Amino acid sequence: MKRLIEVALPIREISAESVRDKSLRHGHISTLHLWWARRPLAASRAIVFASLVPDPDDTDCPQAFKDKVQELLGNNPKYKPYNNQPDTLRNRLLSFIAKWSQKKIDFDEGKSSDNPDTKEMLDDNSLVKWESSINPAILKIARDLIQSAYGYTPTVLDPFAGGGAIPLEAVRLGCNVIANDYNPVAHIIERCTFEFPYKYGRPGEVEISFDEAKRMGIYEKIFSETEMNIVSEPKLNYGEMNPGENWFELNYCKTRLISTADNKIKLEVTNKLVFDVGRHAKNILERVKQKIGHLYPPGKDGNPVVGYLWARTAPCSNPSCKKEIPLLRSLMVCDKPNKKVALTLNIKNDEIIFGIARDKEIKFKEGTTITKGARCPFCKEITPTTEIKRSSFEGKLLEKMTCVITDTLHGKDYRPAEASDLIAFEESKNFIKSEFIPNEQMQEIPDLVSGRGWNFKTWATLFNPRQSSFLSVMIETVKEDFSIILSDDYWLSVISYLSLWLNKISMNMTNMAIYHITGEKFSVPFTRQAIPMVWDYPEANPFSGLTGSVESQLYWILRVIEHEKFANSDFNNNIKCYLGDAALITGKSNSVDIVMTDPPYFDAIAYADLSDFFYVWFKRTLADIYPEVFSTPMTPKSEEATALKHRNNGSVEEANNHFELKLAQSLTEAKRLCKDDGVISIMFAHQSTHAWSALINAIFKAGLNVTATYPIDTELTTALKANMAALSSSVTVVCRHRVYGNATTYSKVKIEIEKVVRESVDRFWGYGFRGADLIVACYGPAVGVIGQYEYVEKQGEPISISDLLKDVREIALKAIAGAFTGDVHSKFYFVVANMYSTTEIDWDDIVKIAQIGSGEEDARIFSDQYHYIIREDNKARLALLKDREDFIPAWDKLPLDATLIDQLHSAMYLWKNQQRGNLIQLLKNNQLIENDPLWKLAQSLFEVLPKEVDDKKIISALLSERETLKVETRREIIKEEQSKDKTLFDN
Repeated sequence: MKRLIEVALPIREISAESVRDKSLRHGHISTLHLWWARRPLAASRAIVFASLVPDPDDTDCPQAFKDKVQELLGNNPKYKPYNNQPDTLRNRLLSFIAKWSQKKIDFDEGKSSDNPDTKEMLDDNSLVKWESSINPAILKIARDLIQSAYGYTPTVLDPFAGGGAIPLEAVRLGCNVIANDYNPVAHIIERCTFEFPYKYGRPGEVEISFDEAKRMGIYEKIFSETEMNIVSEPKLNYGEMNPGENWFELNYCKTRLISTADNKIKLEVTNKLVFDVGRHAKNILERVKQKIGHLYPPGKDGNPVVGYLWARTAPCSNPSCKKEIPLLRSLMVCDKPNKKVALTLNIKNDEIIFGIARDKEIKFKEGTTITKGARCPFCKEITPTTEIKRSSFEGKLLEKMTCVITDTLHGKDYRPAEASDLIAFEESKNFIKSEFIPNEQMQEIPDLVSGRGWNFKTWATLFNPRQSSFLSVMIETVKEDFSIILSDDYWLSVISYLSLWLNKISMNMTNMAIYHITGEKFSVPFTRQAIPMVWDYPEANPFSGLTGSVESQLYWILRVIEHEKFANSDFNNNIKCYLGDAALITGKSNSVDIVMTDPPYFDAIAYADLSDFFYVWFKRTLADIYPEVFSTPMTPKSEEATALKHRNNGSVEEANNHFELKLAQSLTEAKRLCKDDGVISIMFAHQSTHAWSALINAIFKAGLNVTATYPIDTELTTALKANMAALSSSVTVVCRHRVYGNATTYSKVKIEIEKVVRESVDRFWGYGFRGADLIVACYGPAVGVIGQYEYVEKQGEPISISDLLKDVREIALKAIAGAFTGDVHSKFYFVVANMYSTTEIDWDDIVKIAQIGSGEEDARIFSDQYHYIIREDNKARLALLKDREDFIPAWDKLPLDATLIDQLHSAMYLWKNQQRGNLIQLLKNNQLIENDPLWKLAQSLFEVLPKEVDDKKIISALLSERETLKVETRREIIKEEQSKDKTLFDN
């Protein structure tokens, strides 16, 4: 019996919601705590569901499941398939998973010009939509379908649970869950993500004292909301109040006053876990504020402080100067369309005194740092980066407060630092609790600032004295609170959230944080799955109550707990959350129904090294409560399934072998635990053949074979990622126990491989996948062909997976090139653009494309003669319009047989330079307005070029104006014909 995922999946629709997932905030688990490369909830929910349920159109599908699909979906007009699809049970099930909204369909069909917003792309009844995660009616359908397929509650295993997205979605779908991860930080995050909200995020009664209610700031709220005129302590008992009345909002859960007696307030709350976490957190925060709140004093203007901006300083390398250079990326501290604020550098007594300039007062915006060093404001000489690094090791890399961010009636404002600010900062050093400071050594690797030569050696060096004071006093106070909290499993969950809260605070309270001047927001340092060096940084006031404050971090956590209380409220599911090696999971053989996982991505992320940032704080709060979890000095690393050479004697080969071995062992264990008829679905996002070779070798070594492959777009295309050679999609490969056939030769199966690869290119191209994503998506189908045989021989040796993937890549390139119907030169440009966009790549890749896509043996003619490629040594990139302007013939000299790319670039040049009349003449003379290959080339380039590239903007304008240009061109043709007729008549 085939599972639905082995037959079909609504990829485009799931991709649309998965991309939206990256921008979701309130209640989304990404706001609970940082974890790297956490999979989108939409994709996770879809793949778990489709892996669990059978294909209802399969002849072996249980009749009970077919009947249930018919009952729940077959007669429901909400799940009627698209008009061009047959109305089958399979298509009904696919429509339930994800279906375009009518607004999106109307836009695509040209019936509406209203392009729907991302939240309007999918129909509201789609299972994967974010809003469906708390829709009981939709979740009930999903759970009923799953239950009908099994007759019991199935179990889902995730051996690499990471940030917990996959187990969470399995819980949401009503399944038993076994989640495992090797990393202690991930283990705590997982429990807080899907275990504790499910177990304890329920209604209940709480009792607090009047004093506690006042400290929490809820005393007046309680009684004002109950419309009681309280002059002194209330004496009345309200236990007879109607349970449906007098509910009000506190800490993101609803609350109702039950009674007051003996200086106690009894409340009924809709989410006891939310209330208790918020209650203890606010008590802790109040006590911390009493201890060190004075370290963040208001200035002379009386406005509360939001935070401070700092710049590191280094001595000028000019021997005759040696003055302190403030290292600033920019002088701008706020850069909004209607609000501009900048620092001024005023020299007084050989010292920089910072001032503030606003709007028209601003004369200079450029900072002091440049690409290879810093320019001294005093002598104007450049101090090289190497000299700045040397100063850091000599203890001369210091820091200076540049300005103070304040809160006013009109929003944030900025003022120069005052004496009281500097005195408070110096005083903060007296409040550091040394026993709670993380002096553990950082790994010296490029992913951490410690490995980049800046003399940051310990985790403690990532925090300035006042940040260290606050965090250490927080730990002291949190631990005081632990002593009064009962030590049963429920209160352990509350303690876990309080510790997670402190960890979340530490991300903002670091001297590696970032201040976004366009949004006036504090940001964490992990934007690139690393901790890079920063020249200047913000220090948030934790007591401000605004963005970056401690209270705002608490509310993000409470929102998640409240949102996830809906995950499985109607089911009594079994959740097991293990910490350990994925190759050694506790459990009986054949005990889980499916395995769904997202293993580490080869060498992409140093999870354990990065998570040490959080481990050192977790250890200081939770080691006594979870001694088995935090038993090691730092996060364990030796058995992590990654291909990191710094953990393998600096050897790439050893690192690759380690990854393949660990993954093979883990998948072997997953296969042991999984029932024989279950599927193992693996999400993977890496474009290198080394990574995919290791993954597929591991799959084969585990006795598995690939039965289906799906690329799902999971990443927002940001300016940061636009030019990186990274996958924007995750590829899910679905595996089953491998059934071996006879041995064969590669020459016999290559025809079948070529067929499935070409079909995959056509299929995934239709879904909108391009470049590396498209190529990688073809690996799975080809591997599925090989995996059917026990032994595939090529030239007397078993074919290696790396050789197979190279062949797949070549076949796919040919298929991509074959999709283009124009001239060979434009075909070459088309293939390079679709494969790599504007990313810089190896020249050898260009040579291969030239041979495959155009038949040219010498790729140099494409760079040196035609200028389609910009080449520098052994690297190359696609030439854009700006690179080719001087090499394209003038529009009126462009021959009719010119290459399509030259004609398109000529049209783009005329549009860019606002020569509309000449553009119309070009379109008319060269008969381009109805030239479909030209417009298909334009459309293809529009799809693959980064949004910030001018070519994309110009092509977008041409495409949107095509119909208007067509009308204008026809007018010119008619005018020309009329002119000819008139001339003929006159003669």
